[in-house]
Amino acid sequence: MAVDPSRFDTLSLTNVEQEWVGVALEPAKTPADRIALWSLVGWKDAEVAMQEIEAIDPASSRLAPAAIGELAALEGNGLKTNALAQHAARLAQRPGPQSWFFWLISGHASALDGDLVATRSALQKGLALHPADPLATSQAHRTLAIAISMQLHPSAAQQEELVHELAANPIDDLLIANNLRHRLAPHSAPIDSELLVSTTAWGRSRGTSEAVTADTARQHQRWTNPRFVRALLARVAKARTAFQQFEISGWMAERLGRDNQQKKILAVTAVRAELLEDLVFAQLLHGDFKEASLNAEKIDVKPAAGGAIFAQCKLDNADCPEARGPEVRIDRVAAHLEELRPIALGTGDDAAKAGFEIGTTLYNLTRNGRAMELLPRLHSWTGDARAALPWYERAFAAATDRELKAKIAFFASKVEVAHFLEEDYGFHWMNLSADKPPVAAVWYPREKALADTHYQAEVLAECGTYRGWLQRQPK
Repeated sequence: MAVDPSRFDTLSLTNVEQEWVGVALEPAKTPADRIALWSLVGWKDAEVAMQEIEAIDPASSRLAPAAIGELAALEGNGLKTNALAQHAARLAQRPGPQSWFFWLISGHASALDGDLVATRSALQKGLALHPADPLATSQAHRTLAIAISMQLHPSAAQQEELVHELAANPIDDLLIANNLRHRLAPHSAPIDSELLVSTTAWGRSRGTSEAVTADTARQHQRWTNPRFVRALLARVAKARTAFQQFEISGWMAERLGRDNQQKKILAVTAVRAELLEDLVFAQLLHGDFKEASLNAEKIDVKPAAGGAIFAQCKLDNADCPEARGPEVRIDRVAAHLEELRPIALGTGDDAAKAGFEIGTTLYNLTRNGRAMELLPRLHSWTGDARAALPWYERAFAAATDRELKAKIAFFASKVEVAHFLEEDYGFHWMNLSADKPPVAAVWYPREKALADTHYQAEVLAECGTYRGWLQRQPK
């Protein structure tokens, strides 16, 4: 028995699976058997399962699980839910033991669609039919909070109600906070928009398209701009009402344990601590080491392996002995860079060594290096290490020792390669194309000019990227 493919969501059931559904339905003669089989189909395509089960028996107890499956699929993929809200409301109007359940489903689907009036109505009808179930009551609180958070411009009364719902019912997910960020952001001032929308770099959508790569680059540029981060800190300081605080810190729930989550969800101090890390990171990249040191003293960051921040490893993914060292705090790192600055601005090999150490430290702070433990809560851990290049340029010009020059040139080339990967591949730099290998157009030739050094011999032995570039050069 063939099954009409048009009845299925083409993204859920494959052609082979559709064929097997037909084979399984062939011997299913009784309504109960056919409903049981369509229920199994519901694990992959709940919408079709609902339609088929309802056609066989509108009062079937299998309809509710299928409706839940469809709701979960729509909610999980951020798809429109208004059709499901209407379908569930129609099912709820039929007298039966599951009517209350369908009203809750209809209310939740309406909430996801931003229809606050329909949500209230459906929840009231559902709870009136099933008033003594604490789970139903808890779900109704969550659904109502979602509906309020979906409003583009929640009134003061709605803001107060949302905070009340959150206090009445612990929320274990980020949906409500996400709604606030994504729904409010387009209608907010630029700084507010960034605060509501920007989360961690790892949490952002990733892809290989130019649009996503460009968006990622813009995020990094914002978060590594001290002026931008200061504006966010000022925004946090102005949060007075519970709703304003939730707007800012609601997404912190993901990082807090469930036991303390509700208690801490309004803790703006946690957001302030994270933003201070962003400010320290941005100030370091902009060369404001003194201010970075002062701000780093204000945050509670555990010491991390000091060797990682100062390590001079040829390959960042290798087990480099230099990456192991005594613990150090980020404020001490910033203070050390400030101590090196006047030396690096001098001349000779001592100046070159100081400038090289500053450049390498800045490189190691980015996603290319090994020092993420020093600032573990950054919103945008960029792979753009070009802040190190001016220090490498100065160091290269000051150095008289050719071995030191070779070392500086190679580390500067790592910055160039990192920028190449960031620009062309974004987060997908592992998917390198053989037709477009990474290259350091400025610094590889400078390294090549130092071919007589022992350090370049070491580089050739360890670094396949440089070795490949050298082999492609005309003899």
